[in-house]
Amino acid sequence: MRREHCDVLIVGAGPAGAAAGICLARAGLDVVAVDRATFPRDKTCGDALSNAGVALVGELGAAEALAAATHAIVRAGAAILPDGARIVRTYEAPGMIVGRRDLDDLLRRRMQAAGVRLLEGQPIRALVREAPDRVMALGTSFEGQARAVVAADGPGSVAWAALGEPYPRGPRLAVAATVYLKHAAPA
Repeated sequence: MRREHCDVLIVGAGPAGAAAGICLARAGLDVVAVDRATFPRDKTCGDALSNAGVALVGELGAAEALAAATHAIVRAGAAILPDGARIVRTYEAPGMIVGRRDLDDLLRRRMQAAGVRLLEGQPIRALVREAPDRVMALGTSFEGQARAVVAADGPGSVAWAALGEPYPRGPRLAVAATVYLKHAAPA
């Protein structure tokens, strides 16, 4: 059983967790991030970065890595409404399409370079408040004790139970699918 003590434990090392880790480490805190996956890993959905998102990646110190990743520049977007009306927007500062495998991994590397200890392949099963200023994270082969926890593990977060809240279930189910094509000719 691996045990860690830190100021802040981050559950989930995707873009939100990595960004939080970078900022907290820059502030001088001892940070441990835990993710159930092993990087690099694919993740469906979320390949589009707005121009504001691209700027944030730059502020996190990963602009060069982002530019070096396989990507497409987005200078305009169009929404076609059911009645056929079109809303077109152009961007002075472009956005990007970059695969989550690349984006998450470059942010993960930046987070570790900032001093965050990352534990991969460690799903967290429960968060338990031990005291007003102490939380225990329990995994299958990991126990972490921290003053604070950042739950960046998505909508099915382990934090719901720790907060005494039921997991919010909506009336609809959504399914995401991603496909990448090489050498595809434009239509």
